[in-house]
Amino acid sequence: TFCFSRYISIGNTVVENIVNMRELGGIVTQQGMQIKTNKLFRAGNPSVASDKDREYLQRLDLDEVIDFRADNEKRNSEKVFAEYFNWVAQPIFTGDLSGFFSSGFTNKKAIQVMSTVYQRFPIDFQSQFRYLLKQAEQGKTLLYHCTAGKDRTGFASLLLLSALDVDFDTILEDYLSSNNAVAGLKKQIADFMDNEIDDEAINAILGVSADYLDNSLQMIN
Repeated sequence: TFCFSRYISIGNTVVENIVNMRELGGIVTQQGMQIKTNKLFRAGNPSVASDKDREYLQRLDLDEVIDFRADNEKRNSEKVFAEYFNWVAQPIFTGDLSGFFSSGFTNKKAIQVMSTVYQRFPIDFQSQFRYLLKQAEQGKTLLYHCTAGKDRTGFASLLLLSALDVDFDTILEDYLSSNNAVAGLKKQIADFMDNEIDDEAINAILGVSADYLDNSLQMIN
């Protein structure tokens, strides 16, 4: 059961600060089997965790925290948090989006940018996604994430759930759940946004769309 408000709950555990976190456990495959719980977790940047969040993550006995962020998305302050985990960098650079949060950035432009990003995922970053799949194949307990936990992490979840024979409607439902985290993401980037920026453009960048994922699927096909 997930609750995407200020707090995100996984089972009976409440995560306070980590945006867009949930697990794949409990999802039922087309063969009627259920993905194991407490094995595969997806999230936005976990380094913003409160002490309570960090203690919860430690109890998960994660074999690896796989980080899809590029170097320019990371901060020196994260090093203290990282010392508690086996943090593995698999960077996927999709461009510096910070410049888009200014006046004049339109909804049309935002959709074009996101479409291009999704077209690149299955072509330019095969080694990074292959790494995640190989670790999961070995039965490791994983938390994989990017900054918002919706695009790179969302595409990675598509690959994982497809490999586990989950039907596409269920995959899409999990993917679109990231739209529940838009409000929290807006708070995180408030300092970077121009007050005059079109709200639809912000939502296009911070949210997800079935059309975005379709851009990746078209490239794969």
